[in-house]
This record gives sequence, structure tokens and C-alpha cells, in this order.
Amino acid sequence: MFPSPIDRNQWNSSSENLDGTRYTFKFNEQYSEPTYWSWFGEGFLGPWTPQKYIVVNSVMGWTVNDWSQAGQAGAKVSYGRLGFAAKAVRNYLQEQADNDTPVKDKDGSYMQLADGYTVDYSRYE
Repeated sequence: MFPSPIDRNQWNSSSENLDGTRYTFKFNEQYSEPTYWSWFGEGFLGPWTPQKYIVVNSVMGWTVNDWSQAGQAGAKVSYGRLGFAAKAVRNYLQEQADNDTPVKDKDGSYMQLADGYTVDYSRYE
């Protein structure tokens, strides 16, 4: 208990002890390239960008944690699923382009995947 009143803040407590501890939690959405993407993902999904990472995760239902466990037994992200993921993301990107809402990457270019999974943006070029 405080020996004298505090004039800067009003403290209300029904107990004998008062804890003035303050905690600050800071969150950000700064993503970094998962190691598994640099090892195997680029051959399917193309070069990593934060925007592409968000799209891939959204389409596939993957999370940052899924990428940190990639390649382990039972992991959602695995080498065997990357081809399927690339096809699913390509189909999503193509659908967006066909509906006049093409998805752009961080540099303003139309989002593309690796060779073999390219999206046709010819109507915009």
C-alpha cells in the first residue's frame, strides 16, 4: 500500500496491496521469408514477397506457425504440397485477373509464381 496519496493518477483497489505494474505489448505484421520457402518454395511459388506470402497463406489456410514447422512430419507445409499450393494460388490469381481485379505485388507488378504456374495478365499489358 502506498504511504501517501498519489496526485497524478487515481488508484482504486479493494485489496490491501496495490500493484502498479504496467505491461506493454507491441505487435507488428512485418514478415520475413521462411527458410522453407527459400529452400523449396521458390521453385513453385516464385520469389518471396510479403504480399505473395499473405496471398499464399490466405488461399491455403496456412499460418506463420505452419511455415515454421514446414517439412516436419505431419506439417501442413511440405514439399509434396507445394505443387498443389502453386496451382491453387495460380487459379486464385487468374480468377482475380479474369474478374478485373488483378493482384499486384509490392513493386506494383502483377503477382506471378514460378515458371509452370504463371498467370495470364495479357489483357492488362
